[in-house]
Amino acid sequence: MLMDNYRCTTLMRFMATIGQIVRNYMSATGGLVTFFAPWNEAFERIPEPIERRLLRDRIWLEQILKLHIIPAKELVTEEITNDTIIATVDNMRHL
Repeated sequence: MLMDNYRCTTLMRFMATIGQIVRNYMSATGGLVTFFAPWNEAFERIPEPIERRLLRDRIWLEQILKLHIIPAKELVTEEITNDTIIATVDNMRHL
């Protein structure tokens, strides 16, 4: 679904850098996750030096993308409000 979305081309470029890590995680969880995919517009706000570091530093990139993954949960739009608090895959942050 993401690969065909013209709004996620930048995300797919980053995923190519660590794609195997993400696929391994999704396989380990049985694939049941919600991934909040940042659109190109979100990446356009990242300063160029930070974007270069993300492409170079796989561990940092993995940590950033994990902030967008909710484990073992399938969410639908109707379940999410401004007051919704859900742990991300790293168990260090909440959305």
